[in-house]
Amino acid sequence: MAGANVAKSASSYPSPAATSPRRSISRWLVVVVLLCRPVFAATANAVAVAVAAALDADDPVRAAGGWWMVWGSAVDLGCLLVLKWAVGREGISLLDLVGARRGPLARQIGFGVLLIPALIPAIALLQGLTFLFYGGELPPQIALVDLPAWASIYSILFWPLLWAFTEQAIYIGYAYPRLEVLKGRSLLTAIVVILVWSLQHLALPFVPDAAYLVSRFLSVVPVAVTVIVLYRLLDRRVVPLMVFHWVADVFAALSPLLLK
Repeated sequence: MAGANVAKSASSYPSPAATSPRRSISRWLVVVVLLCRPVFAATANAVAVAVAAALDADDPVRAAGGWWMVWGSAVDLGCLLVLKWAVGREGISLLDLVGARRGPLARQIGFGVLLIPALIPAIALLQGLTFLFYGGELPPQIALVDLPAWASIYSILFWPLLWAFTEQAIYIGYAYPRLEVLKGRSLLTAIVVILVWSLQHLALPFVPDAAYLVSRFLSVVPVAVTVIVLYRLLDRRVVPLMVFHWVADVFAALSPLLLK
């Protein structure tokens, strides 16, 4: 079970590059897991647009975009299936991957709550980017959202939980430490993860507008950088980062109701 030992070292210990032989980590499996999220996001967006068109929406692209915090959960479910398959090949579980057994879960969650103030610089940068591209107007990923009551409740209570768990498990729990072992350079690994993480959001939702696509890509960078820095500072703990990420997603889900 050498592969299992390597997988555990790559997600649970401070220096995977020092303890994990490169040959024990499958390059193609890391690529599949890393890219599954943008691929599923683009696919789910395309399906949502097709459904909106079939329902005779005046603008299927914008109509589908208004529901991205609902159909986005299909992206999560697809990614979790891929991730479960990938970690199963390494002989570990999803709970092992995110380090849920590294200490009392309540303590890890509480630690995540203490990290919330670290969001402030990222939110400030996001606000600056929004003003730069849209002035006083809301960006499309917020402005397009117009959901019935049941869908709004879902987007606030359930979407952030699934989204935060899956995104952190994919990019930070799985991809980052394994790429770090394969590449041997933390900075290059961080750049690759941030690029793919940002690319994913171009389809969440997709709007065929150059200013939107640039701003949407850039808007992910401050949060992704913050998460990676905290991951390295916190002895590579993932569960507190899920809590941190959940707070950011709840804020995003509330924005259409509070700001429109």
